Amino acid sequence: MHGVHAAILRPGPLAKCGFLTTIDRLLKIGGRVIEHPARIRVQLSTSCSDAALFRCVALGLLP
Repeated sequence: MHGVHAAILRPGPLAKCGFLTTIDRLLKIGGRVIEHPARIRVQLSTSCSDAALFRCVALGLLP
């Protein structure tokens, strides 16, 4: 989780949040995880209000 917190883009919505707030916003949500040999996909519900936040974090984790 510390790596995820460090990888969040600075102009992103969690840029000024603390570590515990980051955990609350990212982990306390339901979704389906689909594992492929080359990637991992997370399917969120269509009514998920934090979908943009997940995309921002995922882009920050890319090499």
